[in-house]
Amino acid sequence: MMKKAVATFLFGMVVVFGGLFVANTDEVQAASNTAKNMTQYNQVLKSNLKNLNTSFSITYTGNQATLRKELPNLVKAQQKQEPLIAGNLKSYRYSGKTSSNKVVVTYQVTYLATKAQEKYAQAESKKIARKIKAKNKTDFDRVKAVNDYIVGTATYGGNTQAKYTTYGVLKNHVAVCQGYAITAYRMFTEMGIPVKYVEGRSKNIAHAWLKVKVGGQWYNLDITWNDPLPNNNYKRSYKYFLLSDSELRKTHSWSNKGLPVAKSTKFNFFKATSSVTKNGSTIYYANDKNRQRLYSYNVSTNKHKKVSNTRVQYLAYKGGKIYFSNYTNRGELAVMNTNGKGQKNLNRTFTKNIHVSGKYVVYQTNNKYYKRAA
Repeated sequence: MMKKAVATFLFGMVVVFGGLFVANTDEVQAASNTAKNMTQYNQVLKSNLKNLNTSFSITYTGNQATLRKELPNLVKAQQKQEPLIAGNLKSYRYSGKTSSNKVVVTYQVTYLATKAQEKYAQAESKKIARKIKAKNKTDFDRVKAVNDYIVGTATYGGNTQAKYTTYGVLKNHVAVCQGYAITAYRMFTEMGIPVKYVEGRSKNIAHAWLKVKVGGQWYNLDITWNDPLPNNNYKRSYKYFLLSDSELRKTHSWSNKGLPVAKSTKFNFFKATSSVTKNGSTIYYANDKNRQRLYSYNVSTNKHKKVSNTRVQYLAYKGGKIYFSNYTNRGELAVMNTNGKGQKNLNRTFTKNIHVSGKYVVYQTNNKYYKRAA
């Protein structure tokens, strides 16, 4: 779910451009910015909104007829052009006073985050993005790492307005789709990965996700829908990872106006996976189209192949081996070589939440976690 900013216009005794606007003159003077044309006006407006200024006025000395015509849509245009403004803006109102040679437009704005929260969000998202970029050498791996980080640290939900923000994701670890998407948008921008913020609907509810460019192609990435419910920090979904427009439109709707078209179907196979792990350029996945049997996909050669007839879940790669919950044999912890050979069971109890932590493979049985050296 995402929250849209709504303009609130003042009526009654306040008439925009009517000369009856009464304001605190000292406040207007102190907060004033100047613009001689609409390009400058939009630059000043953008700067104030990005800085989360709650009260400011812009003194405009250009063509007043042009300003009157464009004024109702200027903040909305900033929201469309700059996702970080759209992600923080809660509501706004404006009013103005005219004279023979200038117009003073005063804005009152409320935001979803405070300046302190936004400062934290900027610093923390940059720090995480730089670590991910240094550790992962390809854009595919970096996009996957951002997806995994947000899914692994955030829980969908929240009951404060911070749930719509990056602060909600990175500090409170509770957010909704707008927070998920804006946080990833920041990280991809920091890494230099082309990205677009998308607003649309899913299950007839307002929703937000991203389009990202990987290997010269645009794809859809819905991190919110990749976060399993109920929350599980050790399980990641990839059913909405790098999908084409045609595939995503089966569950989502949006206007593609102003957005790149995602034509490539290269990664649509993720929609039919229930567990995924990766080593180098090879992705191992439980193929839901074949009863969760283990398959591999080579990103470099674009080739799929069946690795084993064993039904697998909770896949984890470590030390040249694939660890998994053996659904062919009561979900017991098992291991095999990456070529599907040498399979053996490691316990006789249903096992889940298998993941790698340092030099260990960690897994859960009977509500307790155990670890073993890989």
